[in-house]
Amino acid sequence: MQAPPVVANDFGKAAFSKIAQLRPALSDFLADHRAPEDASSDVADVVIRRIARCVERFAHIVNPDADGFLGYDFGTSSTKAVIRWPYRASSPAYAISVPAGWCSGGEPHIWPSVVFYDPVTQQFSVLPANGSMRVDGFKAALVEGTAHRMAPGASVTLLEAAVAFLSLHLAYVLGTIDELDGQVSLVNVAIPVAALDRDDASVSGRAQAAFDHAVRSALRLLHCAHSLTLDNVRAALASLEDPLLEYELHPELSGVIAGYCRGPRHYLGTHMIIDCGSATLDMATFKLDQSDWPLEIYAASVELLGSDASVTYCNAGATTEDCARAARYQDYQVCSRSIQLNRTGFSQTDGGKLGYQVILTGGGIANPWIASMLEKWQLSFERDFVRPRLDPTLKCEMGFTSERLVLADGLARDPVDLKRVSLPRRPVAELTFNPNHHDWTSN
Repeated sequence: MQAPPVVANDFGKAAFSKIAQLRPALSDFLADHRAPEDASSDVADVVIRRIARCVERFAHIVNPDADGFLGYDFGTSSTKAVIRWPYRASSPAYAISVPAGWCSGGEPHIWPSVVFYDPVTQQFSVLPANGSMRVDGFKAALVEGTAHRMAPGASVTLLEAAVAFLSLHLAYVLGTIDELDGQVSLVNVAIPVAALDRDDASVSGRAQAAFDHAVRSALRLLHCAHSLTLDNVRAALASLEDPLLEYELHPELSGVIAGYCRGPRHYLGTHMIIDCGSATLDMATFKLDQSDWPLEIYAASVELLGSDASVTYCNAGATTEDCARAARYQDYQVCSRSIQLNRTGFSQTDGGKLGYQVILTGGGIANPWIASMLEKWQLSFERDFVRPRLDPTLKCEMGFTSERLVLADGLARDPVDLKRVSLPRRPVAELTFNPNHHDWTSN
C-alpha cells in the first residue's frame, strides 16, 4: 500500500496569500479611531483654552533647561502623551489628560488620531464643527509612503492632514502641561521600526524623511495653532526654519524596551516583539544584553493584520483562522530573516520548544481572536510571553488601559536613556523548516 503523501507545513503562506488577495477590501479602511461623533461645548472650551494657552505662553512653556521630556506615541488610530522630569523627584510624571467627552472609545488619556478641515474657511481643527470634513488615516500613509495623496473627500493631502493634527494636538498637550505648571525641553516621537527596515534602503530613507518632515513642520506651527489654516501648513512644509521645540524620532521599540527593562527580571538574550495595533501587526527581533549601544535589530516587518484591519478581511470573506495563519507566516518570515543573518536563538531547543523571549504590546492584543492566537503560540515557547510594565508612579486617571500607555511612558525620558537601534540591510533568502532536524534550511 502506497504511503500517503507528506503535506509540507507552509507556515501560513497560503493564508497570507489569501489575505493579500483581499487587500482591495482595505481601500476604504480607516483604523477605528473611535472618536465621538461630535464634541460638547464643555469639551470645546477645554481644548480651545489649552491650545490658546500654548500659543500665548509658548516662550515660557518651552525651556531647554527644564529637563522635561515628552513621550509622544503618534498612533494610527489614537495618540497618547506622557510628560516626565526624570531629574526632579518633586515633579511626578503623568499621562496627558483628554476631555472625557473626546476620549477614543471612552478610554482616558487616548486621543483619536483624526483632524477636521473646513473647505470654506480652509481651517483645521482637532474637533468637529459644522461644515468640517473628517480626515484620518494619515499615520498609515506616512508608513506606506502614500502621504502625498489627497485625503478622501477633502482638498488636502494626507501629509498636510498629518502636520495639522500633530501641530494642533501638540499645542493642546503643551497647554495642558502649562496649566499644571510644567515646562517642556524636548519631545520624543515614536516611529515604527518596520518603517525603517525595507529591502530598498532608499524607500526606508523616504519613510524616515516623511515622518521627520511631518513632525518638523508641525513644530513650526505651534505659534498659530489657535487658527491653523491650510496656507499655514503648506508654508511650514516648504520652510527651512528650525522647529519651535526640539524633538527626536525614536523607533517604537526603544520606548517598549524602556518599559520592559523596568521589570524586576527582564531576560537577557534573543527577543521578538509583537505589537498589535488597530491597523497593523508589527514584529521585530533583537538581542538584549549588557553591551553598549546601538541595539541591533535583526529583522522587522509590518503587515495590515491589526485588530480592526482583520475585521475588514473577515467581512470580505476571510476567517479569523486565516488571519491567524497569515500572522504565523509573518512570524516565520521575520524569524527566517533573523537566522539568515547568522543570529542564533530562533531554532527549537532540545526540548522541542522555542527559547527566545516574546514581548507583547499594543491595544490590539486584547482582541479576542488575537488573544486566542497568542495563547496557542505560547504553547510552543519555553518562556511565558511578557508585557512591558507601566511605571507604577505614573499619574493616570481611573479606567485607563495600561498597555496603551507603555510606549509614551517609555519615551518620556532623556534620549540618552533610550536604546538606539541599527537595522540590517543585507538581502536574505527564504528558509524552510525541516521537521526531521527541528531546524531551518535555506532554499
